Amino acid sequence: MGSGLGWRARLTRRWQDVAGAGSMFLLTFLYLSPALKDGGSFGTYDLVLGVTTLGSGLYPVPPYNKYNSDDISQMAAWNALDWRQIHAGHFPLWNDLNLLGLPHFFNFQSAVLGLPNLVSYLFPLSLAYLVAVGMKLVIAGTGAYFFARVIGLRPPASAFAGAMFMLSGGFAGWLTFPLSEVLAWSGWLLGLAILCYRERERARYVVLLAVVVAFSVYGGFPEGNIILGLVFAVLVLVAVVASLAMRRRLSAGGGLRIACGAGAGLLLSAPLWLPGAQLLHIAHRSTSGGYRGLPLKSLTELVAPGFFGLPTSTPYDITGLNYYEVVSYVGLIALALAVVAVCRWWRRPIVVALACASGAALLATYQLDGAKPVQRLLGVVGLGSVEWLRTRILLGLPVGALAGIGLETLVRYRHERRNQYVFGVVIVVFALVVIGLWVHALSIGDGLTASRQEHSLIWPTVMVGICAAGLLALLVAGRVASAASPASPASPVEGRAQSSSRWSAWRVISSPALAIAVVLGSTSTAFLFFSGVGLNSYSDRFYPESPAIARLVSAVGTGLVATDAGESQVMATAPAVGIYPEANIPYGIAQFNGHDPLLPQVYFVTFRGPVKAIAGAAILLPLIDSAQVARQYGVQWILVGGGAAAPPGTEYRETIASERLYYVPGAARFSFVGGGGTVGSVSMPSPSQYKLHVSTPAAARLVLRVTYVPGWHATVDGQAVPVSRYDNVMMSIEVPAGTHVVQLTYFPGLFKVGLVVALGGVVFLVGVACVDLVRRRRAGPGAGPGDGVAAAVWEDWSLGPDFAGQA
Repeated sequence: MGSGLGWRARLTRRWQDVAGAGSMFLLTFLYLSPALKDGGSFGTYDLVLGVTTLGSGLYPVPPYNKYNSDDISQMAAWNALDWRQIHAGHFPLWNDLNLLGLPHFFNFQSAVLGLPNLVSYLFPLSLAYLVAVGMKLVIAGTGAYFFARVIGLRPPASAFAGAMFMLSGGFAGWLTFPLSEVLAWSGWLLGLAILCYRERERARYVVLLAVVVAFSVYGGFPEGNIILGLVFAVLVLVAVVASLAMRRRLSAGGGLRIACGAGAGLLLSAPLWLPGAQLLHIAHRSTSGGYRGLPLKSLTELVAPGFFGLPTSTPYDITGLNYYEVVSYVGLIALALAVVAVCRWWRRPIVVALACASGAALLATYQLDGAKPVQRLLGVVGLGSVEWLRTRILLGLPVGALAGIGLETLVRYRHERRNQYVFGVVIVVFALVVIGLWVHALSIGDGLTASRQEHSLIWPTVMVGICAAGLLALLVAGRVASAASPASPASPVEGRAQSSSRWSAWRVISSPALAIAVVLGSTSTAFLFFSGVGLNSYSDRFYPESPAIARLVSAVGTGLVATDAGESQVMATAPAVGIYPEANIPYGIAQFNGHDPLLPQVYFVTFRGPVKAIAGAAILLPLIDSAQVARQYGVQWILVGGGAAAPPGTEYRETIASERLYYVPGAARFSFVGGGGTVGSVSMPSPSQYKLHVSTPAAARLVLRVTYVPGWHATVDGQAVPVSRYDNVMMSIEVPAGTHVVQLTYFPGLFKVGLVVALGGVVFLVGVACVDLVRRRRAGPGAGPGDGVAAAVWEDWSLGPDFAGQA
């Protein structure tokens, strides 16, 4: 900041920021506090185990949350796999427990190097996933707080903006998904980009921006980065156009610094996206998905979550969608304050940009007839397959920032009639909306649907009343006390420093106005908090093991288990036999099924049968109903359920919880074609490496029943041999006559390239930091970092000195 800021003011400001950022940690703790009562294991374990007979008896009551199964069939399971391999001294490149093995680190969503997962590795396995989820909340909240501070909001309003984003329905509803980890960094990205633009004397912001960009990519959801890029592009474009319209001079150097930070971040994340992009081209995911817009009636969820149903109770009322795909609540108070901010500060480029970013998120989310050209345009540029309805997850950031601006505007400029008029008009409009919703709910009559809708309208009704009371208090306070107007600052930088010191404990605000702000902010935060805190599931047993699961683990050991439900299940929402795909990982059971975002499309081509279309899903449950088919893929065990007949050629072993277990004689992961050679001992030095001792009287082909994807390398006695595709999904190599040691290793060439590129990014950032250090030393101690900030830049990319205290 400017050099005119005294040490007491700086100390006060630091303590205010510590308190503001600390409130994000406190809200996170409170939001996840049911772990203190229900158990520290975060996840809907009762949901997945409840759909298989192997979990019978573990949960005698219906599942608490009916929809969110992905958090433990994918995200929690992958976090457990990451944790175990990291603690065993291995980098999690490969998942050997589903199908014939699948790439793990490069499936993106495993988020092995995401910051939440990195922190979770420091905790016990049973708490790791809870910690990872909590870290997402902290990152989102502190990032939004940081961004609000950068654009000129004071700590209380910034804390309100942070709470708005981290607890908003779009973000909190997708808290367990990797998409939320990518978008959690949005506040940090925006704040650091602005600082890179306007603070030319501080290279540390370029370095920090690169680190944040890298962590966002490592968060594990490329679609999220595309969504982030679209919203940010709208925000920046609008801000630039508004600045040019005001005849402001743009900084080419500032743009270059942002480009350097973002580019370096992409370099740092190259070890993931380079090989990951290669896998994406051959994945089933590339054949599915598509632009979907939410129906306009789902806009009700912005203010009344639960109006169409909750994941913990009744079925959802919007056909083809569930709660998590629709929910995006921000609350009436936040929307009202955002309107006040736009109407009062519409000449500020950053405010106009935030408003347009909010509009872009809404337009991309909700299905409007006028959005069809947008859909076609996205298809032309190759983005038509992105699920743009997920853009609503970002809505809480621009709306939260605008709400913080509106809150501070009402308090600091409570004497301005136009603010009161705007606030009053918005209250009247929202009151009419709430009345209309009440009329609709009451017209249904008695019944569960009517009761649910009426219950969801309690918070909106309360907030309309509190807004009305707040407006009345503002009118009274404005008459009783005149507004204190600080002297005009000599320069924007000086004004920023002076207003920051004057802001200590909101001393420029009279007590009635402070009370109004506290009530509005705390009510809105409470609405967000209680709308989401009760939806998550917790358990005191991390992946609890039923007697049937324990028996299956003991019976099959490390053998590959397939299922036979009597009908083909190429895609399904739940297995009729066995354990849900990927949920088998924490139990250490290898299953011939998978639910992976980058599951190779070749699997779906190989296992033909009826398909239940699930947009964007990649769930595969192959039907293995004979020993012949089982041996083809190295399946050693078949678990048969229902009325399915015994698979021909297998040996019955036992019945486990009404499901029959059959052994497949002669099935093996590795074998020679024609049976001429023998495979001796097989070991796994690491999950992405196999070591075999083989012997063959003549040159023969060795079949490696491991999924064929780019990156596998084979050696025979240390000499590299080519790897060929075998039977569409597997691999094979030629082995000469004699006894040999065969080693199979998964280490993609593009991963090596990515590591080199990342090292180049580190060298570049170190160079930038060194150059900046030399330059600052030559400039001498008299050149403070804030002295180089141009007034025009400060005003264009923040709320400016007017907001700081000059009416």
